[in-house]
Amino acid sequence: MTVDVADPTDSNAGFIEGIGILVAVVIIVIVTAGINYNKDAQFRGLQKQMADQYKCSVVRSGTVVQLSTLELVVGDICLVEYGEFLVVIMIIVIVVIIIVIIIIIIIIITALNLADEAAVQWIGALCIS
Repeated sequence: MTVDVADPTDSNAGFIEGIGILVAVVIIVIVTAGINYNKDAQFRGLQKQMADQYKCSVVRSGTVVQLSTLELVVGDICLVEYGEFLVVIMIIVIVVIIIVIIIIIIIIITALNLADEAAVQWIGALCIS
């Protein structure tokens, strides 16, 4: 059995391997760039569609205007109607959840403190009698 090994003195073998690797890398880079470009174009189209789709009535500078939810700024007064989609609603829900968690923690700490005081009074009553 014989194994053909490339002659290290043969300069064409190394040159061809290098060119092959370079071509493969260039092809991969071009294909990846094309895929990323297409995904970016689709994302921009979807973002524009979302901006056009979700509009709400806003009082800005004393006049009522129709704006995209992405164009809302501080100071706008939103005229919310049934079924309208507003991004800020989720922020309110998160704040309410955080407040509820804080209240529960305060109740637990208070209950533990009362339990400790009752235990101290009970132990004191045992020691006195």
